Amino acid sequence: MPARDNPARTVARVNETEPTQSFDDMLGHRLTRLSSAIEQLAEREAARAADLSLPESRVLIVLLAKGPLGVAGLQAVMKIDKAWISRTLTRLSGKGLVDSAADKTDARRTSYRLTAQGRRTASSLMKRANKREEQMLEGVEGKDRTRLASMLERIQQNVDAMSA
Repeated sequence: MPARDNPARTVARVNETEPTQSFDDMLGHRLTRLSSAIEQLAEREAARAADLSLPESRVLIVLLAKGPLGVAGLQAVMKIDKAWISRTLTRLSGKGLVDSAADKTDARRTSYRLTAQGRRTASSLMKRANKREEQMLEGVEGKDRTRLASMLERIQQNVDAMSA
């Protein structure tokens, strides 16, 4: 006669696989929810303030912060697909917000920079982003802000190490 599992053991095995925390408490879920909410706020602001999509506004802000960059440079900073960046740059160029030139270090590459209008638009978007961030961090002061930034950086390092 075949041996049957003891029901008590079966229950124990099931319980061992149950999560130790609720889904709502999991870091990945919390960060995804927060990121999505922040993106929605930023997207509405970019559309309202400058008639831009969120990706367009982000490229402008990166170029404002980092100066002229090629597609590969933007990809390295933004961690997104190069084809997506190329399409976004084409739209921004069509709107007169960026222009391009041969890269000074390698004529085979193209470097993108803000036009005067692009710089004004990016500066306005950055001011709005700073204001939004202050509102998000309301009640989080001094050392807590520094600690939060440090913890987020450490988590990013851990995730990067896991991805390598």
